[in-house]
Amino acid sequence: MNGMTKTNRKRWGFWSTVMILAVVGAAVGYLGADFVDRRVGGQAEALPDASELAAFLVGAIYLVSAAVVGLGSAASRFGMAMDMVDDSDDWADQRRMLGLSALGCGAWGGALILLALSRPLGWADDIWVLVLLAIFAVVLAASTWMT
Repeated sequence: MNGMTKTNRKRWGFWSTVMILAVVGAAVGYLGADFVDRRVGGQAEALPDASELAAFLVGAIYLVSAAVVGLGSAASRFGMAMDMVDDSDDWADQRRMLGLSALGCGAWGGALILLALSRPLGWADDIWVLVLLAIFAVVLAASTWMT
């Protein structure tokens, strides 16, 4: 063995997970803010205010969380690596709940992003925005009810 005890490996696993999540969070935040800035084309009247930008970035965090939980529900090894489940038996028991949680988290993220971008991109008066929000609400309600 290379001198690493089980405790040291567990501690390294925790800190490596924290670092990976911090780097992914920083990248998603930067890309999200850059996307919003590019979509409005630098027009001063179309720039999102602070609450719209915050809603967009929180929605992006929800989508990243939904992707991580979705991967954990799809692959037992990933779920165990991210400490969502203890073993493959626990994963089999929790798979449905993790999948529905990812679905609900994705619905929240999509709704927040849609609401945040509706005014800056001129979608506020379009009927399809309301239809999409209604779909997100139904998905969220269904995922909550089914867990």
